[in-house]
Amino acid sequence: MTGELSVYRFFADGKWELVERFVDHETAVRTATALIDSVSAKIGLTARVIIMDDMDFTSFEWIRGRGLVFPTPHTQQE
Repeated sequence: MTGELSVYRFFADGKWELVERFVDHETAVRTATALIDSVSAKIGLTARVIIMDDMDFTSFEWIRGRGLVFPTPHTQQE
């Protein structure tokens, strides 16, 4: 499975950007993690990071001040 995910960053002022498009799972998670750990996130400029699949379903969501909000432990499959 490659080229199915996109990573978006949302800023505190309401603007957003497409950071990665049509990447594999490993690249999407690596990119999202880097965005969450970035200086921009630490000082509050980055407010939200999501990973979306090719059908526009959110498969990962991080919100500043709340942390990882999706998937939650009860939504993860064993």
